[in-house]
Amino acid sequence: PYNDIRVHAGTWGPDWINIGVADRYHVSKDSTAAIRASWARRSDNPFFGMGPDSKQENESRYASTIFDVGPEYDMKLLPGVFLHTAAGVRDAGFGEGACCDGYTIGYSRAEITLDTRDPRPKPQSGLRLALNGQPAVDVSHRPGNSWLRYSATGGAFWDVTGKARVISLSAAALFVDPMTGAGDSIPFNEQISLGGTSFMRGFLAGRLIDRSAVVATLAYEWPIWVFLDGTMQVSAGNVFGAGLHDYDAKKLRLSSGLGVRSNNSPDHQFEVLAGFGTDTFENGAKITSFRLAFGATRGF
Repeated sequence: PYNDIRVHAGTWGPDWINIGVADRYHVSKDSTAAIRASWARRSDNPFFGMGPDSKQENESRYASTIFDVGPEYDMKLLPGVFLHTAAGVRDAGFGEGACCDGYTIGYSRAEITLDTRDPRPKPQSGLRLALNGQPAVDVSHRPGNSWLRYSATGGAFWDVTGKARVISLSAAALFVDPMTGAGDSIPFNEQISLGGTSFMRGFLAGRLIDRSAVVATLAYEWPIWVFLDGTMQVSAGNVFGAGLHDYDAKKLRLSSGLGVRSNNSPDHQFEVLAGFGTDTFENGAKITSFRLAFGATRGF
């Protein structure tokens, strides 16, 4: 058994700081335990409104400071079957003039994953299925309110040459519903969000927000160098109201991206990505969003 510490830090001046630390202990060859904490302050978070029809021209900005800390435990249950669990406390504050009050929540999370792919350098053909649930309780200004985030994702991967040149097709459905209280008591940034390092990566983080979402993604990845992969992808999806009750295929959007990223660590990935996002199909699917990402991402 041994332990390792991962540290991630990024800044764009005093108004944009992101720090994360994870102290991970390898309990056995099939399980790890960790304590992780993160602190992020930004004065330029974009907000475009809620729902599938939010408009690019409605962009506004708000400031936030978010602190998150808690334990994690990962274990391999069976060959190809993995369990990830976590718990924590998250405190969020917003700048003066923002739409919403800050809050503090306690949460837990569990995800079970079936992945039939072998580790590289073996061929990467296979299937991946994941179920995720995250209950949360507001312990601040709305005590007693609670909600549940849950999702299901599935993907099929075909290694065309057996040398990590992989075509994949995946689909995801994501939801958040109140357990106590009303749906409008769920903070906007605890609802389902598409864009950024999440699904629909051609959009800025937080571009699409609502109570549920569906996304399908076609992607291709290929090795460029020993620690570097090329990636391109196109997705169709959008956010919708509670339980997808207002789902309409005409309201789907397209997202595309092309870039390179490192493949040596799941905790830290260096990435260069250029992406585009469109308006809804019923509005002509015109390109309305451009995203250029350059830097390191944090996976823990």
